Amino acid sequence: MPVLVASISASVTVVLHLMSVANSRESVPPLVLGIEQAGLLTIPAAFIFSAIAMRLARAKIADQLLKVNHSTTPREWQLALSETFADPDLKLLCWHPREAVWMTVDGDIVDLDAFRGRLVFPVDAGGDRLASIVADHAIGRHKHLLDAAEAATRITLLNIAALAEVRESRFRILQASVDERRRLGRNLHDGVQPRMAAVTMLVEQLWAAAEDGSRTRELAEELKTAVKETLDDLRDFARGLHPTVLTHRGLAAAVESAAGRLRLTVSIAIPGERWPEPVEVTAYYFITEGLNNVAKHADVDRAEVRVTNGGDCLVVEVIDCGQGGADPNSGSGSGLVGLKDRVGAVGGIVEINSKKEGGTCLRARLPFASR
Repeated sequence: MPVLVASISASVTVVLHLMSVANSRESVPPLVLGIEQAGLLTIPAAFIFSAIAMRLARAKIADQLLKVNHSTTPREWQLALSETFADPDLKLLCWHPREAVWMTVDGDIVDLDAFRGRLVFPVDAGGDRLASIVADHAIGRHKHLLDAAEAATRITLLNIAALAEVRESRFRILQASVDERRRLGRNLHDGVQPRMAAVTMLVEQLWAAAEDGSRTRELAEELKTAVKETLDDLRDFARGLHPTVLTHRGLAAAVESAAGRLRLTVSIAIPGERWPEPVEVTAYYFITEGLNNVAKHADVDRAEVRVTNGGDCLVVEVIDCGQGGADPNSGSGSGLVGLKDRVGAVGGIVEINSKKEGGTCLRARLPFASR
């Protein structure tokens, strides 16, 4: 556009110059010469302006690309392109090969024929369809800008797809782990524990048959205590592998059961709804490990557990008013590092707010909307 305006201006200037020469036998008036020179100068100025505008637009696309991270969505990238091109009606359409359909970033199926009045330029990856950008036809005059937008969109969407695949893989691995823990816990509960209970009954019969004060009764008493402790350990171990109350009654009931075994008064605020199993299991172990840390290190007898639905994620908090100073980077913070690893396995993040003498808040954000 600047080049076109400058060309028209220069043409008008030349016409004025020729008319002045034709109507006057004397030299061209200074005013006309000044207008002519100013008009001619607009041509290089317009080229320079266009080049600078093009570079700025391409730099803006590069800046938007640098902002892409693990949480970027197609909707956010559409907004970035819309801002870059100053086109509020710009659409990013994603190709879904399984269904062989085009979808908007909101998940609506559309037909490209519906955008005949707009510029539609494709974004491919290795010869395969990836997306299409629907924009104003005026953008089509800037091929270099379109090429930059296409390359940036390709990188962004491939990155989003790769991260989504990683999250799916993590969920599958975690689900397999949950299933295996449940199987081991069931085997312990249904196989080993009944046998240990039978051994306990035999030991009690032996104790009853022995004479008072005899060495046999004394050994039977010790054996009965040892078997009971082993059976309790087995039950705790089976419960730790996968608490059955979590499967049958949900997160709130499981946390209440776990908190009842601690020497803490725990205030619990957890909705009664259910979430995907890997998310619930992760939340459960995050809470129980957090409460164990409070019991061991905080030097307090009270704690608070809060779970809220954050829309696209589950927000889990364990709060105490103890001495604070928790540091996951210190040698003594290996438990916190383990929490981060467990939460990271479902694509979540952990936030730790722990000031000296100011208590500690452990917060986990566990995504589940994509499941």
